[in-house]
Amino acid sequence: MEVQTAQTLVSRATFESQCRACAAFLGKTNGRDKLFRLLQFLARLVRGTSGSVSVQQTALHVEMTLSSSRQTFRLFKFLNVLAANMVYRVDHGALVDVIQSLADLAIAMWFVLDNMSWLCKAKLFARGDAAQFSRRAGRFWFLNSVLNVVVKLLMLRQLQEQAAESRAKADASQVGEPARAEMKLVEKQQRLCMLDLSRSVLDLPISYSMTQLPKQQFSPSLTGACGVISSVIGCWQQWPGK
Repeated sequence: MEVQTAQTLVSRATFESQCRACAAFLGKTNGRDKLFRLLQFLARLVRGTSGSVSVQQTALHVEMTLSSSRQTFRLFKFLNVLAANMVYRVDHGALVDVIQSLADLAIAMWFVLDNMSWLCKAKLFARGDAAQFSRRAGRFWFLNSVLNVVVKLLMLRQLQEQAAESRAKADASQVGEPARAEMKLVEKQQRLCMLDLSRSVLDLPISYSMTQLPKQQFSPSLTGACGVISSVIGCWQQWPGK
């Protein structure tokens, strides 16, 4: 009886903890955006794989509605990117820092042009072409995705070198626990870097499809699947207390 009561209390505490984490996740703009993104690309995946015309049309309406909602969330978000570049960040070497700065500039331009597209759709900027701004924004997003892949590969190489050094220290009996703690930290950073790299790779076909360049376009089922997986990773990264 006491064991069952203890298990019930633990289960209840776990449930309450997850409810608080869910509330905190949805309480953040980035959290809601990641959830909407997941639903948006899930709708695109359904649209690309379903054989029913009515299901495809419904999925398209859901996708477009969520896309418009997320575009509203992105208003003035380029200011966040600029502000983040004004604070100190970890030095990963000159090459990585330069490429990361270019990637940040590209994503800032993506947000600016995306905001201009929203202004055109809202008829607040009558002379502009929303579709043209959207295509230009997509090109900057694609550039950002490519640069992010390069950055994460370079960072992953650095972390692998650090991990090798940490293992060598941990194997030395005179160092002991501090070196093992350092090794665990580096391994955790490697896992996080791999997740970031996976997201950037998955974003490549999605961002390329937005450029509408005169090349072979990716199917909605492919971009939908990539978007669903990258959105799940994004939701996990935003989840509190993970």
